[in-house]
Amino acid sequence: MILLNRRRALLSLGESITPNLPSDYQQVEYIEGTTGQFIATGVKIGTLSSPEVEVTMKSTGKYQGADVYALNGIYLGMPNIFQVGLALTSETTCRVTMNIGSGAIGVTDLDSSKFYTLYAKNGSQRVNGVEIGKANYAYNESDNVFYLFGRRDGNIIQSYNMQISKCKILDNGNLIRDYIPCYRKSDNVIGLYDLVENRFYTNQGTGIFVVGGDV
Repeated sequence: MILLNRRRALLSLGESITPNLPSDYQQVEYIEGTTGQFIATGVKIGTLSSPEVEVTMKSTGKYQGADVYALNGIYLGMPNIFQVGLALTSETTCRVTMNIGSGAIGVTDLDSSKFYTLYAKNGSQRVNGVEIGKANYAYNESDNVFYLFGRRDGNIIQSYNMQISKCKILDNGNLIRDYIPCYRKSDNVIGLYDLVENRFYTNQGTGIFVVGGDV
């Protein structure tokens, strides 16, 4: 009962649950999408009262003379946009790109070899805990879900090259997804295990994820 109450308290505070994967799953440093892979979280942003998304990620695309994006979320035209990601701006630099409703927020000239924790909610957008914007949430589309390793752009799912080491989704301060990168030991299938739902999310696109080292 004490453990259950602590778990409920953590959920209400929006804090991560201490990773405790089922015995058939091995936590890893990250999983990597190499174009074609994506995960639909099942979370319909437009139905949440106060959505918050936090993704720790690194872009793994190849710069070819123009910005190369790595985005998570939904893009259905303003104001129905809720996405967080990075864009490579050279072979060694990247920028943060976030769109929350009609507001576009970014930070430039970052080291593209590093992971960044991107956080977005109504009225506050942050990178590694530092606030970079105060865009207001205006999303009102209720039928589409939030994507990882890609985004819905109209009727098309676009996937991107990136590594994700953790992701949390909250509503009104309550944790509703807490994703841990891992693979299933019995068959080596790679994906994200959600500690809130106790559910394993695997690739819903083409190809396979690449896996980081065991943790």
